[in-house]
Amino acid sequence: MGSLASLVILIRQNRQERRRAVHQSQQELTQTILNLTRDAYNSPGLADVYVRGGRDLASLSDEEQVRFITFATYIARSYEHLHLSHLRSPFPEAQYKALIQGLADGIARPGIWAVFTLRRS
Repeated sequence: MGSLASLVILIRQNRQERRRAVHQSQQELTQTILNLTRDAYNSPGLADVYVRGGRDLASLSDEEQVRFITFATYIARSYEHLHLSHLRSPFPEAQYKALIQGLADGIARPGIWAVFTLRRS
């Protein structure tokens, strides 16, 4: 009976540890996405490239296009990771919807949509 009780305790501890790890991973991913926005607007050079590139990718110089595409790709990968993480261990619904709304707002910009199209081809 003692070994059964020990096994139950170990299973419970394992589940609790997994929940903590999932929660921490979700928080880190959420913070990464929030940091992307903050970093863009706290860096005057990147903010300018991001705003102009979001309107029209072709309006950027070659160097600016590389910066914009790199940044937009990093954003896309972060959201892909968010979605895959959500499929494995769902985020709280309100948090997930808010993060996805941020993505929807971003891809509504023609320049960002152009980058996503480039990534898919």
